[in-house]
Amino acid sequence: MKTYRLNSTALVFTPSIVALAKAHFPFQREWAVRLLCEGYGLSTEIVTGLLSGSLAYTVENESVVFTA
Repeated sequence: MKTYRLNSTALVFTPSIVALAKAHFPFQREWAVRLLCEGYGLSTEIVTGLLSGSLAYTVENESVVFTA
């Protein structure tokens, strides 16, 4: 298993982007998955796990951290 750390930038606060995608996942699944896949270079499987809740993540300072 690999630990991922999705860092924020001066323009993008990653925990908010993940929360936004998670909130839209039940209604706009394709958009939410594409947002994180293209924005952070993650696979569809990992993003689907994050957004569905099957992969737990934590927020550390301005980063989203999870293991997959």
